[in-house]
Amino acid sequence: MKTELPPSSLMTICFVLFMSTVYLLSGISQRRLIKKQSREKGLKVERPKASNGSSMLTIQMSLIFFLLTSYNGGWNFTSVGLKFEIAPIISLIVGNICYILFVFALTKILKIFKLLETIEDDTYRVMVRLIPRQKLAKVLLLIGACVFNPITEELMFRGILVHQLGLFLNNTWLAIALGLFVNIGNHVYQGSFQITTHTIFYLIVVALLYSPFGLIGAIGFHFAGDIYPFMLVKKSAIEYRNRRRNKRAKTDFN
Repeated sequence: MKTELPPSSLMTICFVLFMSTVYLLSGISQRRLIKKQSREKGLKVERPKASNGSSMLTIQMSLIFFLLTSYNGGWNFTSVGLKFEIAPIISLIVGNICYILFVFALTKILKIFKLLETIEDDTYRVMVRLIPRQKLAKVLLLIGACVFNPITEELMFRGILVHQLGLFLNNTWLAIALGLFVNIGNHVYQGSFQITTHTIFYLIVVALLYSPFGLIGAIGFHFAGDIYPFMLVKKSAIEYRNRRRNKRAKTDFN
């Protein structure tokens, strides 16, 4: 049976495409800044302004307001792949477990190809450039990035842009391909190594989206993907400093 799309589906899809363009331009701008700072300061990592936390939360609250007000007219549970045959908490847990398995497998592969330290360095530099030092700003960023962002991103970029657009076009694969392009654009600021990781991330959340766990499973995967790096920032900082110290010691010795 064909899913009946909400009357303003196209308008909602166009808004998500507009936001994708905004994210892409922001990512390109951020990538240029990172490259400039790297050239000028070497391995030293620049911290963001305190306003970064409140800005992230404001953006997320604005997106949530849009999603709430456009519900029923622009999207609905069926059109974005929200399924409730399986208890939502189970779907969230499955999404989390999938992320743990993803990290475990990725770590093993990176170790084999001796790329783990390079990826860890890149990840740490990206995280530090996003997290301000001030406590309040850090808390606001944490709420915006780890609580609201997994919901808004999955609902917009997987639920609406992939699932709903696929129904609208009657072509799921074209919508998935467009979603992949948008996903790469959203994370272009993190560099080429991370693009590969985010491509695999995207393919897993899309698989969850079209599985019996639906969009909630994808949200669970994304929750873990945003919270996990935040939890390990202190550990990553210590390991990053140790690697830099060891590299300098080897250079001085030679």
